[in-house]
Amino acid sequence: LTVILGYLKLMKGQKETDMEMVETIERKAKTMQRLVTDFYDLSRLSARDYEVEIKETDVGRILRESLMDSYHILEKRALELEAEIPEHIIEVLGDASALERIFLNLIQNAGRYAQSFLHVFVREQKQQVWICFENDAFNVTEADVEHLFERFYRKDRARTQEGTGLGLTVAKQLAEAMEAKLTAELIREHQGNGKEEGQMLRFTLEMKLVR
Repeated sequence: LTVILGYLKLMKGQKETDMEMVETIERKAKTMQRLVTDFYDLSRLSARDYEVEIKETDVGRILRESLMDSYHILEKRALELEAEIPEHIIEVLGDASALERIFLNLIQNAGRYAQSFLHVFVREQKQQVWICFENDAFNVTEADVEHLFERFYRKDRARTQEGTGLGLTVAKQLAEAMEAKLTAELIREHQGNGKEEGQMLRFTLEMKLVR
């Protein structure tokens, strides 16, 4: 709000509209809007006042639609998207809106932290399904991973000033409200000689399948 008011004060003293300044104000206002929304949802989730509508839902369809709707986030960062989503129905007991929100928050997180790509894939086994979001993240440590779901935790405040620091917290609590599990881990790659090559950050949403 301080930044928005500051830019508005500067604009009042100008005879012509500075479009760059207008765009900055709009960007900051949208960030504030997301913060208010995340705060509201988080407070409802914490107070168990957020009702999820649990029913049979095709999580594969929701995942495909979420990636298409939010592709511009990855395109803006020139991130390569690789998606492995089965064409058949993947039916889980969940809330469609909550799933959309979880996927959006994970895509936005990749848009802020990924170096070059986002790999989204689905694995099924017996009564379980795992939906994974994996991106290269060379500047993330094990210590960071332990705090990723905490309120307001941001790895790099300079790079993520447009984020609210609440997205992953909301995503995890939405998952728990559906009796699902959302976790994060670092996956390290090694060359044949044992030399470390790089690492990836993987978020996994685990849910029960409807058979």
